[in-house]
Amino acid sequence: MRGTQRQEILMAHITITVDGDTLMDADPGSWRSTPPDIESLKLKTGGKPWGIALMGAVAEAATLSMANLPATDTTIVVTTRDNGWAMDVQRG
Repeated sequence: MRGTQRQEILMAHITITVDGDTLMDADPGSWRSTPPDIESLKLKTGGKPWGIALMGAVAEAATLSMANLPATDTTIVVTTRDNGWAMDVQRG
């Protein structure tokens, strides 16, 4: 179309996997106020120690997305063990 610029909207995506189970696979750009996936995520973390770190990583990814910064996918993988846990966060 003449005189009209087409702007492609890219959405960021957050994927959270804990011990091989996907807990969230969502687009934070569509969230308003409290994201609908957060309450479900809180229940699934069950007060586990890694849940606090996980929520911080989700908040950061969602904030970047809602600030209309260039779309960056975030993948968060939590692995638990008998004596601890590890969390890996990848962007891009």
